[in-house]
Order: sequence, then structure tokens, then C-alpha cells
Amino acid sequence: MDLVLSVAGALLELMDVRRLLEPVASAPAVTRISDESLAEAKRHPDALREARDDVEQLNAHDAGFHRAVVAATGDDLLVTLLEGVSGRTLRARIWRGLVDGRAAGCTLAEHEAMFAALSRRDAALSQAAALLHVSNTEQWLRGTPGGHAGRPGRPGPRRRPRSYP
Repeated sequence: MDLVLSVAGALLELMDVRRLLEPVASAPAVTRISDESLAEAKRHPDALREARDDVEQLNAHDAGFHRAVVAATGDDLLVTLLEGVSGRTLRARIWRGLVDGRAAGCTLAEHEAMFAALSRRDAALSQAAALLHVSNTEQWLRGTPGGHAGRPGRPGPRRRPRSYP
């Protein structure tokens, strides 16, 4: 059981990092994204719609969309950091797709909202949509076996107080 708690704690910490970085990265992306990169980003929500019943393809296009958005920032280090963090959560996201019948529909709707904000070049809306997307996955993980944070009598991962700029 300690191993499950340890893995769950690490996974939740990775999701926490994603939640802190991805929404913030989307703001400069909206001002820097080229029309060509915007078209590349649009390809992924379109492909998500086609891949609704294929969890692996759904997650591949999910990751591709986020990679396209973060790449639009022009910050190679940020791209590398987020790919490292996001890649480590892939199994959990595939698992969600297999056990949560609503996951594909939610993922598609959230990516469509993120793309709409991106295409409008609306930094605040883009941040909000990205935050909602990552937070929804994080909250789902917290409600699954092993994601005990917040349940009475069950230890969650250690939380450090956050300070936001």
C-alpha cells in the first residue's frame, strides 16, 4: 500500500507541476503563434474527434496539441520540461480513458475550448481553458484509488504552501 501511495503522490505532484506551467505557457503562446503553427494545433482537436474510441490515439493527439501550444512560446526549455512532466503522466491518462466513459468527450471539449481561445489570441481565456483542462484530470486522479489527497484518514502527498507571483 505504501508503494501505491508513493506512486499516487508522485503522480499528483507531476499534475501539480503541469497545472502550474501549462496555463502560464499558453499566454505567450497566443501572442507568438504563427498561422502555420495555429493550423498544426487545430489538427489535434480535429483528430481527437476521430479518435474518441482509441485511447492511445486520443492521448497522442492530446500531447501533440499541448506540444504545439508550448512550442509556440519559442521556449525550448519549457517545451522540454513540460514534455518530461506530461510524459510521466501518460499511463494515468490512458487509464482514465479506459475506465472513465466521459473522458474522451471531456478531453475533446476542453481541447476545443483551448483552441478557440488560442485562435482568438485571448491570453486570459487561453490560460483559463488550459487550467480547467489540467485541473479536471488532476481532480479525477484525486478521486481514484491511490489518489487519496483530501480523504479522511488517508494520507495524501505532502503539500507545500504555494506562492504565486
